[in-house]
Amino acid sequence: MFNQRWCDLLGLALNEVENFSNFWKSLVHSDDFTRLNNAIRSHLANDGSALNVDYRMRHGDGRWIWVNTYGRVVAYNIAGRPLRLSCITRDILKRKTLSYVSVSRCSCLTL
Repeated sequence: MFNQRWCDLLGLALNEVENFSNFWKSLVHSDDFTRLNNAIRSHLANDGSALNVDYRMRHGDGRWIWVNTYGRVVAYNIAGRPLRLSCITRDILKRKTLSYVSVSRCSCLTL
């Protein structure tokens, strides 16, 4: 379920990671969890779109980092239900920081 690249992103050792959804869910920021869960459910309901969602996860050193997960269902069972979801998770902290700085500057200019 998780690989070394994902662990490196979050500052975790592979042997620290449990292959259970509860472990993964425990790393997601509580303010982002419902939105993320809804995006995953919508994708798994076969709405035709790719899963593409930004959210925060707790890094191994305790800080929050912004990540983006992009993926698609890549295998279905005989009944047509999702069997495997393949995703890429990437660090988008710089993009989010630049976006925040840009919004802050615009707010200051309009005052």
